Amino acid sequence: MFCCASWPAQAGFDSAADESHVVVGEVGLTAISKEDKRYAGHRGGVCSGYFKMARRGVPEGREVVRHTVDGGWRGWRLAVAKSCTYRKRLAYMYCIFQIRSTRIPKTKARSSEKWMDRRRSTVFHLFLESARFAASNFNMKSFAALGLVALSAVSAKPTATTPEQPVKARAVTAVTASGNAFWKGSERFYIRGIDYQPGGSSKNVDPLADTSICERDIPYFEKLGVNVIRVYSVDNSKNHDECMQKLADAGIYLVADVNNPLYSINRADPHPSYNAVYLQSVFATVEEFAKYDNTLAFFSGNEVIHDGANTTLTAPYVKAVTRDMKNYMASRGLRHVPVGYSAADVADNRMQTAEYFNCGSDDARSDFFAFNDYSWCNTNFKEAGWDVKVKNFTDYGLPIFLSEYGCITNGRDFGEIEALMSDEMTSVYSGGLMYEYSLEENDYGIVTIDGDKVKEEPEFASLVNAMSKYPAPTGAGGAASTTHSVACPTSDSIWMVDPSEIPTIPKAAEKYMTDGAGDGPGLKGDGSQQAGDSASEGETTGGTASPTTSGSSSGATGSSNAAPGVTFGSSVERAPLIISGLTVMFTLFGAVLL
Repeated sequence: MFCCASWPAQAGFDSAADESHVVVGEVGLTAISKEDKRYAGHRGGVCSGYFKMARRGVPEGREVVRHTVDGGWRGWRLAVAKSCTYRKRLAYMYCIFQIRSTRIPKTKARSSEKWMDRRRSTVFHLFLESARFAASNFNMKSFAALGLVALSAVSAKPTATTPEQPVKARAVTAVTASGNAFWKGSERFYIRGIDYQPGGSSKNVDPLADTSICERDIPYFEKLGVNVIRVYSVDNSKNHDECMQKLADAGIYLVADVNNPLYSINRADPHPSYNAVYLQSVFATVEEFAKYDNTLAFFSGNEVIHDGANTTLTAPYVKAVTRDMKNYMASRGLRHVPVGYSAADVADNRMQTAEYFNCGSDDARSDFFAFNDYSWCNTNFKEAGWDVKVKNFTDYGLPIFLSEYGCITNGRDFGEIEALMSDEMTSVYSGGLMYEYSLEENDYGIVTIDGDKVKEEPEFASLVNAMSKYPAPTGAGGAASTTHSVACPTSDSIWMVDPSEIPTIPKAAEKYMTDGAGDGPGLKGDGSQQAGDSASEGETTGGTASPTTSGSSSGATGSSNAAPGVTFGSSVERAPLIISGLTVMFTLFGAVLL
């Protein structure tokens, strides 16, 4: 039996039939589909996510409310154990109001007057039931708190919706960016990972959307000893709960690219490709993965800027995407997952690229910088030129890591890991991701995959040995404690970028900041690069936020789980006089008793 909340199996449950439980409220919710049942009822859903004071009373994996049929009446009813403390009972009562007040996925018409009438009716009946319950079972101090529930309904205004929260609790601590390093709680976190896209970019398949794929490969990740994987293409139309949970159980974090071959910035013609259709896909990916504590970071772009001077013209658009992603997470109340760029290691513009993504206002600056480095070809720290790179990036002000490494020219013994984990680099770098897991046409992989069978290539054992021989160091590793920006690079013949100009968010994409991105197009949609009719129409200076959003602070301050909740308007809408009267009466009466 549940500690605090329960739903007896039989329909038409009556508290008289079970003296251990009391029905505290029931709400008609015919608009909720069966698919939404888990969202509203399970841990991480509406009931267990909206009020922290009650969460400890919910056994892991149990439902708080359930959908049933009672004499032909479809709705939700909540029963609580009489042994439960009152503050937790009140929280579960309030859950019913939250279900009626929150946008549930796959439902519509949340702004209509009819919806508001149903909402007010809900809280009226909930308030009366709660008041009777409190009067008969507890002292009168409870009435002040109950009045707040009714008051919130009277002043409610249908504005922003609430993002879906994690369905399952994760077995890991979220990693944050602070100073020039990543942190897992108070411990320095080093990326000791591998790039993972079985089938390669040509197949464009999300390995985390298919449980059979991730179940096949996670045991090999564990054998390697990696703690991070990077996935280049994720399907934002699919559910990732199972694979993300399995990764979490293995202590593995995800770095996800938000772009894919169909939805990305066009290097050859960036302006029309930065449009609302593209951003809807980006935001849908952010919405899907920000809810997982083992999502370590997002890449807003990968090697968009390359070795041609004209490719630097794409930089403002990638920076705009970084800004938009950070603003989207802030506006939607999502956990702030660090956002950064994965750069090509081009000597002519390496430092300009790094400086550009760490200059300007905080809302547009990256939270970290990464680049793909293949200069270590079974050589050493100095011959590979890594000593110069460490010197150049000293005092950069943001976390740095290698998003790809693993030159295959002279074979691979993965001596890079020894260097990355040494005190020659840890004060500046935070590890790296070896490219790559599966053997594809480019011959970089360390396993061969045939259906559900995985064959370890000789380099698999070499990576296992290097990971084991050179563990992550303890302590802070010389990391800087503060974050700072740098001066923007000047425009010249190699770096053709005006640092003061960043495209504004397309007008058609502004609504996503409040309404959410909705269902993602996945990896088989129509694509976005030709949807230029919804492109940005202007530029802002200095990297300031678009006027429709509030800028988030730099990721270097760390991330936090934003408390979800319904956004209430400041003006009081019309409501039945009796609700207002009861609210004022009980609130004042309760306040006197407190």
